[in-house]
Amino acid sequence: MAEHYVTHLSERLSREVTGSIPGQDPLTATQSDDVSGGLRQRLRRIAIAESLIHTLGEARSWEKTKLQIREVSSLFEIWRGSFKTVEGNFGSSVLSYFVFVKWLFLLNIISMVIILATIVLPQALMQPSSFNQSISNIQGSAESGFVQDASRCSAAYDQQLYNLSERQGTTDKILDFFQGTGWMEKTYLFTGFYFNKTLIYGDSHQHYNMPVAFLLATAAYFTITLIAMVKYTAIGMRNQRMSGEKFYDYCNKVFSGWDFSLSKDKAAADKHKNLFHEYSNDLEEARQKLRREGMSIGRKSCILFFRAVIWIVTLAILAASGYLIYQIGISQSVHQTNTNLRSIQANAATNAQSRHHAKSSTDIRHCPTRHHNSTLRNVSCCGEYEGFLAAKFDP
Repeated sequence: MAEHYVTHLSERLSREVTGSIPGQDPLTATQSDDVSGGLRQRLRRIAIAESLIHTLGEARSWEKTKLQIREVSSLFEIWRGSFKTVEGNFGSSVLSYFVFVKWLFLLNIISMVIILATIVLPQALMQPSSFNQSISNIQGSAESGFVQDASRCSAAYDQQLYNLSERQGTTDKILDFFQGTGWMEKTYLFTGFYFNKTLIYGDSHQHYNMPVAFLLATAAYFTITLIAMVKYTAIGMRNQRMSGEKFYDYCNKVFSGWDFSLSKDKAAADKHKNLFHEYSNDLEEARQKLRREGMSIGRKSCILFFRAVIWIVTLAILAASGYLIYQIGISQSVHQTNTNLRSIQANAATNAQSRHHAKSSTDIRHCPTRHHNSTLRNVSCCGEYEGFLAAKFDP
């Protein structure tokens, strides 16, 4: 229709400019320019209108496509039917809690994928077979006494964990599973299992910087969480702002709240329960608002006083609980450290005596800080570490 109108105007413009309209005198040059300019403006407006109509048509088509995508994706939404049942039986306020739990679950899934892809899989594919191999490519490691001491202490600690796991029963192993100790320290679930170094894979010598991977994985997780929180909050604020004041809230809910597209009895029953809980919550909020407005100043002061007392008592209980947990943790840490060190020293002394046929007797509890004999380096290293921990944790 618009194209036919544009063609008709173009023909008329041509006839008027050339003076070929029947029954009219030929136009002068000035009149022809005026007529041509006016018709060109009309044609330009019509072209703009056609462009807007075409753009709106594309926008509607895109909105329709997005709506269809949402409808299809809603079929694969997790816990969709369960959420409808919860909303029908307990209302939208209880449903919001489960929606929040679902949101946290999806965030944890994203963090799990990031950690698996950037930390766990590279460690599983490129990890060295031992601690000594992990430090073999460090420049000057052979001349570093600290690296040698660390290597010996690491080997002794691994042997101690192995011996401890061999002596433990099923109950102790289950307890280690929940505490993250014992045999769990040599699994991918324990942070100390990962080597803090650049890993080298295969004969091609492909490098993977594990410390940078730790930092980038943590930064990516926190960034994604921040973006998700900002987006979720922005959607809530936008919906709240667009809703505005609800002058006819009850009228709209009563006469427009029912969904006439429901065809199943269960869906209709859930919708009926949902509306009932929604009306009940709205009426209860209205009653509470009226009670607050009619409350005296003395009553408000008493409520604020009791709230302040409860907050203070709660904070005191939390502070006392935190202090007790801290003290218990310190005591257990010192006890566990002393036990592990004694076991490491015993294993180191046994290995040294077996290798050198017990040439010299060593008192594990009073081992020298620095001994030139290489057979005593394990004991010396662990003894210095025990003295450091004793000075740090002893009251």
